[in-house]
Amino acid sequence: MISATHRNTKGPLYRYTKNGTGGLLSVFLFFSLQALFAQAIQLRGRVVNAETNEPLPFVNVVEIDAANGTSTDIAGKFSLDTRRSPASVRFSYAGFVPQSLVFTASDEGLLIKLKRKTYDLSGAVILPGKNPADEIIEKTSANRKNVDPRRAPDGYRYTSYNRMVGTGISDSTDMARIRIKELETGQVDSSAFRTRRFLDQQYLFLSETVSERKFKPPGKSTEIVKAYHTSGLQDPTVALFMTQMQAFTFYDEYFSILGKNYLNPLSKGSTSRYFFNIVDTVFSGVDTVLVIEFRPKQGTRFEAMEGVLNINKDKLRLESAIARPLKSEGGMQVSVLQKYTAEGVFMFPVQTTSELSFPGAAMGGFKLAFIGNQFVSDVRLAPVFKTGDFAGAEIGLDPLAEKNSERLLGQYRPDSTSAKDRKTYQVVDSIGKKMNLDRLLNGMEALATGKLRIRIFDLDLKRIVRFNNYEGWRFGVGLETNDRLTRWVQLGGYIGYGLKDKGLKYGGRAQVNFERKKRYSVYFEYYYDLLESGSYDVFERTGFLLRSSNRSLATFRYDRVENTGLGFKLRPVPQLTIEPGFRVQNLDNTLGYAWQRSATDPEQSRFRFAEATLMLRYGHKEKFMDNGRRLYSMGTKFPILHLQLTQGIKDVLGGQFEYSKVIAALDYNVFIKHLGRSSLYVTGGAVFGDVPYAKLFNMRGNYDPGSKLKGLGILSENAFETMWLNEFSGDKFVGAFYRHSFGTLLFKGKYRPEPGISQAIGFSWLQHPERHINFPARDMRHGFFESGVYVDNLLKARLLGVSMGLGAGVFYRYGAYTLPKTIDNFAFRIAYKIGI
Repeated sequence: MISATHRNTKGPLYRYTKNGTGGLLSVFLFFSLQALFAQAIQLRGRVVNAETNEPLPFVNVVEIDAANGTSTDIAGKFSLDTRRSPASVRFSYAGFVPQSLVFTASDEGLLIKLKRKTYDLSGAVILPGKNPADEIIEKTSANRKNVDPRRAPDGYRYTSYNRMVGTGISDSTDMARIRIKELETGQVDSSAFRTRRFLDQQYLFLSETVSERKFKPPGKSTEIVKAYHTSGLQDPTVALFMTQMQAFTFYDEYFSILGKNYLNPLSKGSTSRYFFNIVDTVFSGVDTVLVIEFRPKQGTRFEAMEGVLNINKDKLRLESAIARPLKSEGGMQVSVLQKYTAEGVFMFPVQTTSELSFPGAAMGGFKLAFIGNQFVSDVRLAPVFKTGDFAGAEIGLDPLAEKNSERLLGQYRPDSTSAKDRKTYQVVDSIGKKMNLDRLLNGMEALATGKLRIRIFDLDLKRIVRFNNYEGWRFGVGLETNDRLTRWVQLGGYIGYGLKDKGLKYGGRAQVNFERKKRYSVYFEYYYDLLESGSYDVFERTGFLLRSSNRSLATFRYDRVENTGLGFKLRPVPQLTIEPGFRVQNLDNTLGYAWQRSATDPEQSRFRFAEATLMLRYGHKEKFMDNGRRLYSMGTKFPILHLQLTQGIKDVLGGQFEYSKVIAALDYNVFIKHLGRSSLYVTGGAVFGDVPYAKLFNMRGNYDPGSKLKGLGILSENAFETMWLNEFSGDKFVGAFYRHSFGTLLFKGKYRPEPGISQAIGFSWLQHPERHINFPARDMRHGFFESGVYVDNLLKARLLGVSMGLGAGVFYRYGAYTLPKTIDNFAFRIAYKIGI
């Protein structure tokens, strides 16, 4: 060993000794200094599909033989820093061929193209003993409650930028067909060329919003759209709906896509239904992230998804996910991608992509698709909430949104507006003005509300044409002013004529609103029309072509009513409606009915009622969307309660009857894990006092014994399908209607009808049936029982994005009121179902 001394002006610095200790120290320091002063390599870029150039989200970017790695975001972008030179980096992604590259210098413009490989997610994987992925999934599932932001004790707020584009994406099947044809003919497909060139220059549709979300435990939530721009449309309704297309998290047991409830792979007990397989391990700082594929186990039947979960093994939390339904629904394919980021101990889905594509709408090798992106920023835990933050609808529109849109969209866009974006707005906006796309949107809204906007008027579609067994075909028109005239006053009226009864009906209404959102108003109404005798429906009927209105097709016993009323509408919160009022009714009974109080009193067929009324409706935690014109219910997990109180007043404004009447109803819809959706409607009522049949209760039979079709009819809701019309009545009653739809759970393959079961039970009590003349008044105090089965969507078609299905059902009555002929106890029903 050479012994030497290195000197400088300050004397000896290092001394090499004979035992070699100094030599080892010098070697160690040499390499340490090399590592310390080595130039850091910064790698920035994007990873895309080599075939389509579409960005690949959540690609694992890992430095080989080092605990250093990251993953791409939903736009395919990544950022990786390393002090190694050269640095070997591996890019891996489920379903694609991994790629390893060596870098010796920084590069901020990388474009990595991965090629798709033959990949079958449903292939069998046999693991000996306990599947190690199951343990990770079970622990991560149990830990969800600890990282769910909705459990933040003081709530949170954030701002989100939402973007939705309509475009065409490459369809491999259609593209292969085109290429084969080109090879056979030697000619380039001009439609494919034109389609590609068009889609390279612009989108078919583009919508952007900026919204602010606030959450206060235990369940108060609101999202206000602060800015919006939708190509071709001025109406903000589409922008409001677009914000909800990204409302998808892995914290709930189920998540809903297009009306279907899919089992979350991280739900409790999911390992008994899903198969999980660890396919890769990557590093994120000091943490280990496991890449786990999932798919339903063989032999299980449920609304399943398949995809990939990236789970932090050390913190037992989801970092990112890709999920898609196992089966396409109605010719549609859906996929959802999410990336989570920690804020404190809570994980927020800060980047989300949802893709909805239509393979059946392929043209020139491209299928129609809608792709939505959401970027969450400005997350703040324990914010200061203002009074009134949660007083309105859960989803609403800022009054200054239109004014502030350009500034806020520019502030929150992750990237600057591209030339493709600008051309889309320019072209589609001009088309929207020429084609009046807002009017098309208005037509879609009319299907949901039953009212079509025509300039300053709303046309009531339900009054144009209808049918029942008393009037036959009834034609008419109904109009009311809307917000385009003024939001403070609404005026409306209608007229109708029945071809069978040759009777004219008409009415009018005036409403004054005391508050901008119409939460407090007073109205006056008058009508001369028909009302079904003994009806007790307390539901708000706002839709169009609803099943609940089908029973009216068969009804034939009506009263002619002249009604004059004054009322108030109070809506202190969206979930609660209070409506007190007073009315006077002159009533003429049809079909020869008469009422006689006692044997010494004369028979009556004309009546006058003076009534004070109070109606209440409450939906606990019911969610609403407010587009500035009306509220749209988005449902609730709890029952909706209805209460109607009526007090008849004698000798006031000519009132002839003193009585009290109460009607209550509970409407409950719930999704049951692994079984489908159930609906329960329970209702009851009582009348205290002597009144004619018009103010009693008929039992909502839906079987017309006089029909030439016998037991064949149209399926209704909350009615007895086998009970004859007006067969039973009462001054007190209770009824329960239960239906359960299994959805598509019981079938595999493309043909997937939706079977269901039905059960209805009712009791009624009637005092003094002898007072009702020329009417077979009787109660059903021994109980009416009915069971049935039905199948929706035996035949199914789609038109303009609307799903239309035809089905059938059969129902049977039994118990104390079974009819002598067996066939008469059966009712056969045609069922229709309309949705998106």
